[in-house]
Amino acid sequence: MAYTLIGADGRPYASAAPGTLGGHRRTRVYGRLDCPGALRWIARGHYVRHRVFFADEATALAAGYRPCARCLPERYAAFKRAELPARTPFAGAELLAYLAARAVPGVEAAGGATFRRTLALPRGPGAVALTPHADRVAVELSLRDPRDREAALAACRRLLDLDADPAAIGAVLRRDDALAPLVARVPGRRSPGAADPWEILVRAIVGQQISLAAARTVLGRLAAEHGARYRGQRLFPAPERLAEAAALPMPRARAETLRRVAARIAGGALDVRDTEALLAERGIGPWTVAYVRMRGLGDPDVLMAGDLGVRRALHALGLSATRAEAWRPWRSYATHHLWAAPR
Repeated sequence: MAYTLIGADGRPYASAAPGTLGGHRRTRVYGRLDCPGALRWIARGHYVRHRVFFADEATALAAGYRPCARCLPERYAAFKRAELPARTPFAGAELLAYLAARAVPGVEAAGGATFRRTLALPRGPGAVALTPHADRVAVELSLRDPRDREAALAACRRLLDLDADPAAIGAVLRRDDALAPLVARVPGRRSPGAADPWEILVRAIVGQQISLAAARTVLGRLAAEHGARYRGQRLFPAPERLAEAAALPMPRARAETLRRVAARIAGGALDVRDTEALLAERGIGPWTVAYVRMRGLGDPDVLMAGDLGVRRALHALGLSATRAEAWRPWRSYATHHLWAAPR
């Protein structure tokens, strides 16, 4: 007798042996063949036409299915959790504080030692809770489609700059006697990235010439009015949504810039990664492009020389911007040290 099972590539194949696990094609959940929840739905006739079978758990996971919370609670809990390693030293508390100070209401939140936010992923929305430790970050995932697990973890790594080499960065920055005390004060400081470069572009446009608190308020309103819902939270507004917005809570010129850029990105006429094209856009200047390069694109060598906070820190240290040439290729990290420097 031949059985039809689902392989690691998600495609059916003929097998001489029956499957050991059952799954549901639409919810992408797998579990035991005697799962009470599955049996109840089978009895009601709502389940059988979407039922699939797997040879083992490794195959089910590879095919993009997650464990059933009812019949495989321990495996489900393990699936929701992950740990992302971080090279030491790792200034996790300072990283969390930076993100918390810029958290967009409705999209992001910080409480205690954990930072939470929603994510727009390839197959649907998701949310993560991130808790930094000395050499790692604990992650708790909530995904509409379990196939987005790796994409969510990759977004977390970018956001937290977990691929940085703090030893190499510190070795260069400590050569400067003026910068060395700042590096020693917070070794392992990261240059926070982004889940999506588009989001950083919007933050930069909104934040032009206003305070951090005011920018958070405006971004929160944009999320509330134009962000898709996910489990009581909001996703950061997509370009298509902002391009169609009739009114935006900001000065007219800035709103026109945001709508125009959103429409061009949504239509494929502009790529956030093309910083030369961004700089050519009316209403976008060097500060905005530098911020997009540093946070949105993860460029490790951006000195925000035009930023008021950086200029003040350089002045307090008795330095000129030309001194930063010696900080290559890690000027983004120097920028964060300068931003955090005691006044």
